[in-house]
Amino acid sequence: MTPLPAGLSRQQRTGAVVIVALVALAAIAGAAIVTRAGSGLDADSITYLDAAQNLAAGRGLALTPGLSVESNPLQRVPLTHHPPLFPALLAMFQTLGIDPLAGARWLNVLLFGVNALLVGLIVRRWTGSGALAILGALLVSASVDLFRAHTWVLTEPIFITGVLLGLGWLARDLEEPRGGALAGSIVAIGLASLARYAGLAAIAAGAIALALWAPLTVAQRWRRAALFAAATALPLLAWLLRNRSVEGSFTGKQLIVHAIPVGRARQGLDSLSAWLLPDVVPAAVRYAALVLVVLAIVAACWHTRGLADVALEPRHQARIRLGSRVFGTFALAYVALVGATISLFDAHVPLDARLLAPLYAVAVVLALAGVARLVDRAPRTRSLALWALVLLAAVSLTRTTLWAVGSQLDEMGYASRVWRESALVAEVKALRDDVQVFSNAPDALYALTGKPARLVPLKADPFTRQENASYADELGRLERELKGRAGVVVYFRWLRWRWYLPGERELAERLRLATVATAREGAMYGAPD
Repeated sequence: MTPLPAGLSRQQRTGAVVIVALVALAAIAGAAIVTRAGSGLDADSITYLDAAQNLAAGRGLALTPGLSVESNPLQRVPLTHHPPLFPALLAMFQTLGIDPLAGARWLNVLLFGVNALLVGLIVRRWTGSGALAILGALLVSASVDLFRAHTWVLTEPIFITGVLLGLGWLARDLEEPRGGALAGSIVAIGLASLARYAGLAAIAAGAIALALWAPLTVAQRWRRAALFAAATALPLLAWLLRNRSVEGSFTGKQLIVHAIPVGRARQGLDSLSAWLLPDVVPAAVRYAALVLVVLAIVAACWHTRGLADVALEPRHQARIRLGSRVFGTFALAYVALVGATISLFDAHVPLDARLLAPLYAVAVVLALAGVARLVDRAPRTRSLALWALVLLAAVSLTRTTLWAVGSQLDEMGYASRVWRESALVAEVKALRDDVQVFSNAPDALYALTGKPARLVPLKADPFTRQENASYADELGRLERELKGRAGVVVYFRWLRWRWYLPGERELAERLRLATVATAREGAMYGAPD
């Protein structure tokens, strides 16, 4: 393994950047191939698309009645559960004559390459190592979690781009305060916050970093921190105030304290341990590997404490120190924000790979910066550290390749072949336009058939886990709407994660439904004759 150089010549720096760029292009090509039949779709994807189409039609960022759990079954309501940037971009595509799904596909595919490139460039700037920069780009492009996030119609790609750009520019400003870097950071993090509410973590991390570590007087530090916080939060604050004025809530969610379920915590461990080993490996082995890695990091920090830097230039030492503080603060703030959201506002938030994808990109930067410092202070660890990273990249690439090969079968949500070729979906397509469709998967039917569908009554609120006090009344209203063959209930048995909806048998028995059509994946019901 080639040792880490103390510094790179211009030719070496150019060569490293070229290879990083080629890795980024390969990521784009891979994502484009996987999504050639369309990007992945889930419930959030349909919510973004629905709001975008309402905006393009002049109805504002609003939700179609009954299409999602966030909507109202009787009337159109404003979008509040999600920030506006992504649906606004989809609406812009539609206004320009570009299919929103095609526009979202190419936006996220291109951002996959951008994010791999950004990680590589940040690592190279901090460490001065072309080898680590290339490994950084490889670890991002080979990650199945990031690959999946960039091949779905989701907000993670644009959020990760905003966070990497914003935190990277902020680290440059801490190194040498200047208006341009700080302005770039403000814009990038402000946009990230308009893509996902989790951007609050980046705002908090930036304000903390400027207040504590900028090479200025205390008064100057706090002044810049206040300016940063106000400027980055202003667009999001305007959106939240709009939500409050039109819907009576900042994010459409209630403040109700509830413990994080044990199963949710285990889901988080599964997602984190899958960064190291494929999820086909037994959980006990993956957990053990995660613990060993954490212990190795602690041991390395303990072993290298107080040791002098051997070859790292002072500027790279400063960049690693400041950059690690900025990115590390964001990671801690992100984890704290997610925990607070689950326990206070939204019990429905999963600790899955999608939610943790931004943390993975940040963790890659921090890990490679740590490796650069480790091998500089303890040169004997150089080969071991680099080969471990190469092995991790190889395992990740293998796992991602296997996922990509089978993705069109069952790994793209509502865009998967099993949904597109569903016999029950075909039955819905054949219905007359005046037949009202109710379903436990109205979002899937909307995406696959273009027909408006409505969610069956909720037994519980998925965000607060409280029982729906109006459940009986809503069932009665559904029964009246089904009479006279004016509507049908379409129930997909394979959609099991919506625990807050009534089961198929319960609906059929309580509403005395008659079977209209059956399929392997579910059935269609109507009112009794």
